[in-house]
Amino acid sequence: GFVSKLDEFICWLRDALETTDNWTPPRADIDSLRLYLETHLSFKLNVDSHSALKDSLLEEGRQLLELITSHKSGLRDMLHMISHQWQELQRQIRRQHNWMLRTLDAIRTHILSSERDEEERETHSHHGSPKQVELQQSHREAQKDVLDQMRVKLRSQQYCSNSRSVDFNLMSKSNSLSEFEAEYQELWDWLMDMESIVTDSHDLMMSEEQQHHLYKGNSVEMSMWLPKKTQLLGWSESLKRSGTELPADFDQRLTALRSKWDQLEHHISQGSLCGKKVLPEQSALKVSAALTQ
Repeated sequence: GFVSKLDEFICWLRDALETTDNWTPPRADIDSLRLYLETHLSFKLNVDSHSALKDSLLEEGRQLLELITSHKSGLRDMLHMISHQWQELQRQIRRQHNWMLRTLDAIRTHILSSERDEEERETHSHHGSPKQVELQQSHREAQKDVLDQMRVKLRSQQYCSNSRSVDFNLMSKSNSLSEFEAEYQELWDWLMDMESIVTDSHDLMMSEEQQHHLYKGNSVEMSMWLPKKTQLLGWSESLKRSGTELPADFDQRLTALRSKWDQLEHHISQGSLCGKKVLPEQSALKVSAALTQ
């Protein structure tokens, strides 16, 4: 009975992970994002509905390990694979969640920019009927309402935490390295996403005030990920001292991680400081000081 449930769950888990291979960030379009959100919520509901089965399989598997005399290593490896792939699935879901939040912000920024342009045109020109202006404003307000509803839906979801306290002494060496790889990949994916956002923001037609607001939000998000980076680097030193056989490119990837972090920190700091014309100098200095810290 256990083997039958295990096979069924592994097939489902493999299919679910293959689905995430095709995921890309949503387009900055309200209708596209609404469909994207519904698909995301449906997929997440499916994953959440398998959580209890996963927990029972892992617990039953651990109990079997204490009873059986043969095939111990094969069962142990299989249980570890399930645990690792489940974490990978949760990581992909969290990543898609963050994509949608950023897309919501991008669409809202575009709407606010359109409002500002409309106000400037009205100030310098008296063309266009009041009714037409009112219709355009009503349309933008409706769009903002839809964005708010989507944000509430996203915020109401419970996501598995991406921060775990690590006991370096209690974890087995192989499990510790596998866990490290998953955490490293999550941080690296986030860095790549943020780099893309920061780069793309240069091409957006935004006022200095809007640019500064965007960069300030990015700096806050970066500060939230700083403990993860610090933990990961400490973990890497522990792995080196443990005598665990490490991948050949282990040090190279850590160097790339530090370099990518420093580049992103520099870009965001420069972007934040660009807002000095519209914000008090002290505010910009506070952002810079927070990043430096």
